[in-house]
Amino acid sequence: MVAIILVLLLIVALIAISVFAQIQFRKGEKQRTKAMSSLAAELNWEFYPAASAQSEGFDRLALTELTSTNEVKNMMYGEVGGIPTTVFDYIYTRGAAKKHPTTLRQTVILFEPEGENFPEFTLRPEGAFDKMFSAFGYQDIDFNERPEFSRQYILRGQDETAIRRLFSDRVFSFYLSSTVGSEAWNSRDLKSRPH
Repeated sequence: MVAIILVLLLIVALIAISVFAQIQFRKGEKQRTKAMSSLAAELNWEFYPAASAQSEGFDRLALTELTSTNEVKNMMYGEVGGIPTTVFDYIYTRGAAKKHPTTLRQTVILFEPEGENFPEFTLRPEGAFDKMFSAFGYQDIDFNERPEFSRQYILRGQDETAIRRLFSDRVFSFYLSSTVGSEAWNSRDLKSRPH
């Protein structure tokens, strides 16, 4: 009888912890939305609490290839230095749907300068598996004159010559001082960072 009561108490405790965790998570999301909305108002930008990656054209990003389960939240539109800019939170789930899924969040900044033609590329912090895959021919554009950058990031794209021209000392300095990932396509430049 005591064993049954202990098992029931354990089940109730686990349910209570799960409910508490969900409440805290939702509070955090609401606070994030409120903060982003306030920032958009302060900057005189448009704000949308939720959007669709597909309808906004973000489904072309390498970031969205990680999974089919994704959300775009807290989207702000405005200009930075005359350049149309979009900021949003990208939320996606990675891993098997039923076994150990992990929900990840990234803040993404998308710059759309008119008249610029960036070569298409992806850039992200390099992980242990990337080093292993590079040994088997997985593309990684390295810069001999910037070994630290090449160790920290994996850079991929079709037009290697144009991509190399894009990476100036100023660009190297920016990336070496942060852990930001980037993509460029159709004259759009995107920056993302996990949070």
